[in-house]
Amino acid sequence: MEENNKTEESALSYEQLMVIAKSLQQRAAVAEQKLMSIDAVTVRLGFLFKVLEHAHIFSEEYVKQCADEIVELLKLEQDTEE
Repeated sequence: MEENNKTEESALSYEQLMVIAKSLQQRAAVAEQKLMSIDAVTVRLGFLFKVLEHAHIFSEEYVKQCADEIVELLKLEQDTEE
């Protein structure tokens, strides 16, 4: 008998489930945006490395700009909350 009471007490209402679902939907949307951003950076890095691979085709200045951009993209972000 006690287990039935605990189950009934722990059951979520429809409104609570809707709030949880909305929260999860928002978190999924944020995660998808971050993933798309990472994907764009990955594609960009691929092109930049191709420029370095075929540096003889491009001007020295352009190759240096690409190399500098690669360095910037690969830098780890420092914690600024210290």
